[in-house]
Amino acid sequence: MLVDCQINHMLNELEKLLPIMGYIDETLFKRRYGRIAQLIRLSVQVMAVKTLLNFWDPNYWCFTFGNINMTPTLEEYERILDVPNNSHKI
Repeated sequence: MLVDCQINHMLNELEKLLPIMGYIDETLFKRRYGRIAQLIRLSVQVMAVKTLLNFWDPNYWCFTFGNINMTPTLEEYERILDVPNNSHKI
């Protein structure tokens, strides 16, 4: 029940940002931050978030499935957010 309240609170807080986004130069924002603003407009599958939270290990910042730890790589974060980060490439 507490998780439901927390997720709903976070979603309500994100929804407050939607009207503000209308005043932002989207081209400039996208150039600087990538597609992160588009994430605000996505519908959240609360049940999926609740399920993933059961596998989240905050000590290691990853998902743990039995003895297997999983977390997105830097390259996967780049693709998800469309924010290139060349600082880790040789």
